[in-house]
Amino acid sequence: MLDILLMSLLGIIAGIVAGIIPGIHSNLLATASLSVYAAINPSYISPLSLCAFIYTLSLVNNFLSFIPSTYLGVPDSGTVLSLMPAHQYLKEGKGHEAVILSLIGAYGSMIASIITLPIFIFLVKISYSFIKKQVPILLILIALTLILREKSKFLAFYTFLCAGILGIITLNLQRLNEPLLPLLTGLFGMPALISSISAKESLSQQVITFPEIKPKEISKSISVSLISGSIFSFLPSLGPSQAAVFSSLITKDSSRQSYLMLIGALNTMSMIISIATFYLINKARNGAIVAISTILPAIDLNLLLFFLAITLIVGYPTLHVTLFLSRKFSYFISKANYQLISIIVMVLITVISLIISGPLSLLILFTATAIGFIPQITNVSRNHLMGCLMLSTIMYYLL
Repeated sequence: MLDILLMSLLGIIAGIVAGIIPGIHSNLLATASLSVYAAINPSYISPLSLCAFIYTLSLVNNFLSFIPSTYLGVPDSGTVLSLMPAHQYLKEGKGHEAVILSLIGAYGSMIASIITLPIFIFLVKISYSFIKKQVPILLILIALTLILREKSKFLAFYTFLCAGILGIITLNLQRLNEPLLPLLTGLFGMPALISSISAKESLSQQVITFPEIKPKEISKSISVSLISGSIFSFLPSLGPSQAAVFSSLITKDSSRQSYLMLIGALNTMSMIISIATFYLINKARNGAIVAISTILPAIDLNLLLFFLAITLIVGYPTLHVTLFLSRKFSYFISKANYQLISIIVMVLITVISLIISGPLSLLILFTATAIGFIPQITNVSRNHLMGCLMLSTIMYYLL
């Protein structure tokens, strides 16, 4: 038990590091942890302790990742589409408020998804065999729905296609480690950073404000996230950001507050749904669960309850750590030169991509950045850039 507690504590620290440093994702640390463990194979670290470490760092990262996506404009795969609303709050001097909204959704959905997990388990058992046969059709319908709602449908399709072709090429490069690092950072992060530099933006003085939001709006966002998150958990290549976009279309609620709460809710809920899905159908839904599945080929009900207990124990202190660091970032970003910070972050991302993914990643990064500017130039939604994952998944199922 002591080794599990110690590894969970180390997981919290690693999750904080992965959350606040641009380009360092929890999936990368999970993979690195497996490599280190395989190399040294320490007898004093049990497989279950290592799984606790990986799960904890990924869960903590889900909370902390809203800080760089808000203050630095560097998203991960779960927050790529929350960048613009959060950045708008930052420009208004309310970056901390954007983080709070995300955390309201994150912590609320964490509790709600655990409470409603028995219902999810029941529904999966009676519907999975049907849904898994419809995956390519559902993905095509979702892509078409997002494209057809645009005024310029051709430009939306063009954006989707460009990102999709780049995604197919990138994900099939055998010599490229962590392909999502240069791909998603280029498509979503770099254009925002470059725009900030070229426009010579000056941020408003950041103030610590709290959102004025009714409990009814919070419960609505969490309820919608439970429904859409459960459905999207079966669809590969789609994550929290895409589920939030589709949820907004269904509810016709396009407010920034609701959207950020949805992103937060779905981002955290995805971890709980992923471990439950692994328990039910032995399928790993994200990088952390893939790493866990290499250690534990299957989990029973007791292990599922073990991971849920970690979620409850770690969630509350992580909430306060994120709020504390957000206040520090808010103070720092007000005093610093934002253009200089953007340049430093861009250089850091480029160096990290080069070190982790190799020289070829620079070509992917630069190409993805060019494609990432298409929505800004054509005024279509950045949602279509998620074709980088969707198109390759559709082709995989159909061919």
